[in-house]
Amino acid sequence: MPPPGPQPLPAGVRPPLSRAAGDTEAIARDGCTLQDFGVAPPDCVFGDPNGATTVALVGDSHAAQWFPTLDRLAKEHGWRLVTFTKISCRFTDLRIYSRELKREYTECEQWRLRVVARLKALKPDLIVVSAAEGMAPMVAADGSAVRQGQGMARLLSGVPGSVAIIVDTPWSQYDVPSCLSAHTRDERACATPRATALSARHGILETTAAKALGARAVVVDLTDWICPGNPCPAVLGGMIVYRDVFHMTATFATSLAPALDEGVALIKPNQAELSDFVGKRLDREQDYITASRELIVAGRAEAVALTLGEEGALLVTAKHAWRADALRIEVASTVGAGDSFLDAQPFGPQLVVVFRVGDGGFERFGDRFLAHHIVKRLGAVTPR
Repeated sequence: MPPPGPQPLPAGVRPPLSRAAGDTEAIARDGCTLQDFGVAPPDCVFGDPNGATTVALVGDSHAAQWFPTLDRLAKEHGWRLVTFTKISCRFTDLRIYSRELKREYTECEQWRLRVVARLKALKPDLIVVSAAEGMAPMVAADGSAVRQGQGMARLLSGVPGSVAIIVDTPWSQYDVPSCLSAHTRDERACATPRATALSARHGILETTAAKALGARAVVVDLTDWICPGNPCPAVLGGMIVYRDVFHMTATFATSLAPALDEGVALIKPNQAELSDFVGKRLDREQDYITASRELIVAGRAEAVALTLGEEGALLVTAKHAWRADALRIEVASTVGAGDSFLDAQPFGPQLVVVFRVGDGGFERFGDRFLAHHIVKRLGAVTPR
């Protein structure tokens, strides 16, 4: 809990208040993030140009604000980081209206198609994409977050690689540097109620897109790292969170690298999806385990939860594999079976593995690790 009474702006706040509004990501300054009229994605490579792992950052300015985070990780892990960003251009295949140009944003539509072509040629290991809420569509029905998420999935459907979709950041109700300048004696005046910072649409686009893309996609939600309570603070950890109303300062974004580095803890394919993922036929249990470990070694996940229909499920990590038998029940429908597996509750001594990716970190069982919150109880599971 914060101390009672006024909370003055910290003397050593980062970035300094006088520089907060200009604390932008490097790609906003070097021409890598295209402006309104640009349509040709520039060649922008960061990290290790010869890195064995290629990560692509794709989207509008709300994707670009994650560049400092990914740039730090690319340098730490030796990734090749390639950026494809353009202001106000959500990465969805829907027609979009430009509030700045006051007409259809045709440059956005042209750019998106060129980015898809570039991604197909690049074949990144991981695509990181994000999009701002509040897109102005040319067609009224396309204002739906669900339709926008479906449009994002369609754009990415023919592009190889895993996909991490970052949920849009909470929005401030103030221009934060301006507000703090007027309230240096009490930064609390610039906080935003959580209900205001997170709209009713929050996360819908991202979860819709990930569901449509299947096992190759995950949603990355760092909302609680940016707004850990109510209200959402303007200053967190001695850092100014926003450079305006809805873009993080580069300083604060860089600090989120450890949170983002937790990465994809778990993917949940079925047999056919796993086969497609690794590009070969899989017939036996050992084939499933070997293929799952190929994904883990490649850095695509920390663990693989493979559903096997009536044969149950496998949970595979780098060092261990566990087998769980399916519940013996009358089958009315298989629709939603995979999602039910992720939320399965234990029934007596039967299926006991409960997978739920939550706030990061790891649950450790000796040298066996599973993403935090993915295992509530382990029993009636046969180690392999």
